Amino acid sequence: MPRMDRPSWHTHPRAPRRVWPWLLLGLCGWFVLLALRVLAVRAGPGIYGGCESCVDAPVILSDLLPTALLLASVAAAGLLRPGAWRMLPMAVALGVIVLYLIDLGIYLIFGMRLRLTDLLRYGGETRSTWSVVAPLLAQPRGVAMVAGLLLALSGWAGLIWTVPRRAVLALGSIAAASALAAATFAAPLESVDAYTYRDVLRNNRPDGVDRAYSPAFRAALMAASPEPAARQCIQPASGPARSVILLVVEGLSAYHSRLLGGTQDSTPKLDAWSRRASYFPDFHANGFTTDGGLIALLTGHVPLPAIGRYASTHAYAGYEKVAVPDLLAQLAATGYGTQFFTTGDLGFLDKGQWLRGLGFGHVEGADSPFYENLPRGGFNAASDQALFARYLDWYDHERTQTLNFSALLTVSTHPPFTVPGTELRDEAGAFGWADAQIDQFISALRQRHYFDHGVLLVTGDHRAMTTPRPEQIAHLGAGAISRVPMVVIGPSGLPAGPHAGRWQQTDFIAGLLDLADRPSCTDAFRGRLLGAQAQPARYVLHVEGAERDQVRVWIAGDTQARELVLDGDDTRWIAPPPEPDARVVLDHVNRARARLAPVPGDFIGGLIGRRLDAAP
Repeated sequence: MPRMDRPSWHTHPRAPRRVWPWLLLGLCGWFVLLALRVLAVRAGPGIYGGCESCVDAPVILSDLLPTALLLASVAAAGLLRPGAWRMLPMAVALGVIVLYLIDLGIYLIFGMRLRLTDLLRYGGETRSTWSVVAPLLAQPRGVAMVAGLLLALSGWAGLIWTVPRRAVLALGSIAAASALAAATFAAPLESVDAYTYRDVLRNNRPDGVDRAYSPAFRAALMAASPEPAARQCIQPASGPARSVILLVVEGLSAYHSRLLGGTQDSTPKLDAWSRRASYFPDFHANGFTTDGGLIALLTGHVPLPAIGRYASTHAYAGYEKVAVPDLLAQLAATGYGTQFFTTGDLGFLDKGQWLRGLGFGHVEGADSPFYENLPRGGFNAASDQALFARYLDWYDHERTQTLNFSALLTVSTHPPFTVPGTELRDEAGAFGWADAQIDQFISALRQRHYFDHGVLLVTGDHRAMTTPRPEQIAHLGAGAISRVPMVVIGPSGLPAGPHAGRWQQTDFIAGLLDLADRPSCTDAFRGRLLGAQAQPARYVLHVEGAERDQVRVWIAGDTQARELVLDGDDTRWIAPPPEPDARVVLDHVNRARARLAPVPGDFIGGLIGRRLDAAP
């Protein structure tokens, strides 16, 4: 207890001098993190735009806002007595620093920015998350990140705890914080890459993706009779049913393929197979994550987000029902076996439970005995080479039915793009390695005469999580964020060579039924990918990952992409197409999302998870 005749530490005339070391320590750590973010954006939009230093000012100006919040926390502490009351501004400051670091790490690994809802969704998947984060921390920039974090945390915590309770210091901090905040908002970011420059706070501003429909609006949607939306059904051509293998390659994108205009030329072997088979130069993923790709391919639904879906640990909840009722049951009744193989963790976001609920007869993942003692990578997954070896082993020794629909999901090309068997982290190298494994798999199927009666499709689950380069945008246009390869090998009913038109993942199911010699239907939102009567849908939809409240829409005959903003009752077009397309698409999206209802589950999922009650 201080003596009554002597000033306490916090009122001592020299107290401000004792604050300077903490301030310098905190600023040093903060500037390390800021420099790392500037370098990260330089390596993305900076290099791609041909001017690395041009991104420095936008990033620094944007990050003045979290810097202002740090100073405001110091000002708040300066207005409070020393002690427990200062824990609140300290928590704010340390929270800003931690969020900044996490945001930086996500951008370095995935090319995307932190969304707080993603922390709720993926935060519980500790083992899988660590398997992706650990390689980054082993790199020099990862070490620098940890060092910057420790310096910033200790410096700002010490500063807030020890700053004297003096009005002049508090007012000075408030003035500095206000000036920084004003400078931030005085320099708006007008760029297609603005989400890469924006600070983590503004990137997490509330948007309309979680704004619920009003009861009256929802009731009106449900009561209205939807238009037939150009629904057309055909009977099977009475040809022989075909086995189908759907190979979904993690992050495989159009820009990886020289055949599709890519500059990496990472898939020369797959390109060679494509030229001898059938391929779709303008094929789109409907979502931006693996769960979105699987939902579109295996249910025929665009993964339009339910209210709260991005914060729910139930990534697949809401998409248990398929556009074709009992699709896998229909296949089983026709004599098909149905299988799903991956080397990834089936517990991740409840993927395994969802797949079994869809009706797959055999589902296996990382816990398969076949992968025991094999090297593991991200998500505790063995390599793609091991996945193909496992499937061929099953095909040779465990297959009990002549006709099969098998879905295979790879993992090796997931960020941070580590080349299996090496410590090399290189995107082009990782996809080049995967290309060689796919080539060997196709050759092995050919040796087994699979293509005498079976069809293989090779596609990506979503576009790789990297920033689109200018040359990609120049060649692919708005499709640079969604274009993935689609290669079809075997007797699919398609002529060899490229197939014109704009196609999407939701077109797969009608094509699968056609090959299974079953009736199939298309509509304005779902085409038919395979068979002699293949046709694309009128509308192609892509749920965006950078701007979570937006859906990109392509309309047949329209040369430009359109944007829908998800905002509850006020869901709207940014630049509407002509009628009736504007109304048809808007009604479809609203009706599909309004049908999503809460599901029971864990705490988060029980509150905000959603379920698909009926097909739109």
